[in-house]
Amino acid sequence: MKVYIWSFFLGLVSILSQAQPAENLKVGEKCPDFTLLDVHHPPSKNVSLADFAGKWLIVDFWNKACVICPRSFPKLSELQEIFRDSVHFLLIGINNTRFNAGIEGFYEKLRLRDNLQLSIAYDSVAKNALGVRTVPHILVVDPKGVIRAVTLPDELNEEVLRSFLSGKNRPIKQKAD
Repeated sequence: MKVYIWSFFLGLVSILSQAQPAENLKVGEKCPDFTLLDVHHPPSKNVSLADFAGKWLIVDFWNKACVICPRSFPKLSELQEIFRDSVHFLLIGINNTRFNAGIEGFYEKLRLRDNLQLSIAYDSVAKNALGVRTVPHILVVDPKGVIRAVTLPDELNEEVLRSFLSGKNRPIKQKAD
């Protein structure tokens, strides 16, 4: 009986340690690698950070309970169209079932209504692996995989992205968790 209790305890500690968010990511640091399963629009089985090498990557974490998160999607979709050759936008919908049941259908309605041209994955593990504690939460990752900003959707616009692409890295308000 003691062996079973001990095994259960060790298993629980292992699970909890994996579920803890990583340290906050900092500008100038290499973005930790991640893998997302079942990406939509365009569909893909697995996507990792390495798949975006050579392009800027904007990762937007959001959830269904966040009222302001979906408001930025049309603007992000417009920016995706403008910068389609050099920047890739990726939404990560946090799909834990406690607060986000039905997030896939929720986004699909928005996508069709607003004609959104954004890739999306539904994943709660990546949120923890990348140290995301609150939403909205945007990571701006350069073509070499280095984090150039941790910010909010309101901070992104055409001028800011052109600055990043030109190497000027115009100061952008950083998100504080």
